[in-house]
Amino acid sequence: MKIKPIEIKIKDNWRFCLIAWLVDRKDFLQDIQTARKQLGIDTLVDHKNANKWFKNEYQKYNDPKQVADPLSGGYRYVFPTTKSEKIAKKLLKKYHKSPLYFEAVRSAIVTGKITDQEFSRTAFCQILPSDYQMIDTEHNINYTVDHDQPVMTIVISPETTLKEVTRIFKEEVPYLRNEYLASYLKARQLTPDVIGNIKRDREWYWLHEQGMSYKNIFDKRDVYMDDRDGVVKAIRRYEKRLAENF
Repeated sequence: MKIKPIEIKIKDNWRFCLIAWLVDRKDFLQDIQTARKQLGIDTLVDHKNANKWFKNEYQKYNDPKQVADPLSGGYRYVFPTTKSEKIAKKLLKKYHKSPLYFEAVRSAIVTGKITDQEFSRTAFCQILPSDYQMIDTEHNINYTVDHDQPVMTIVISPETTLKEVTRIFKEEVPYLRNEYLASYLKARQLTPDVIGNIKRDREWYWLHEQGMSYKNIFDKRDVYMDDRDGVVKAIRRYEKRLAENF
């Protein structure tokens, strides 16, 4: 029986290439056929109903485990790996593909179709827990970073381009940074006016710490102010910032 090609509906040409070069391999298509037999799929699932199919598969596993969540300090539930997930992970390993291909491979198996929904990126940003492990590929060493707070990171894959990293940094990192500051560091963001005047405020702070009066600092300033009250406010604002967490 002839194997039908996987339908690809991806707008970006680069990501289209990455998927096509995988799913058009004859050995991969044969593995897809085998996977469908293992899952009991005689008729492909309509792509619009894929999420419902995966949800039904999850519901067959009714024994989720409660595990500690380092990010929130509480607990979360982890469901056992489903059969389609195990097969997809096995194929990723066989064809040397990163986890970013996971949803694309599962969709290829179950629906015979891959869209931007399953493969919209080759990189992403996320917050890693404080006990995450770093891998030293040069020396083949796994080690836990010695810190007590979660960290922000941009995760890339071999196919990631500089353009995509730049887009993530500009469009996604600011939102993740807000979440990180609010949820984990309990800190406030610095406003542009504070950042712009930081060098001036620090200079005035140290002049005052070394005994110079507010009036003398006001007299030697090189920026316009109506009165010395502006100097007082700037120095006190800097003092307050020293006691805050960022």
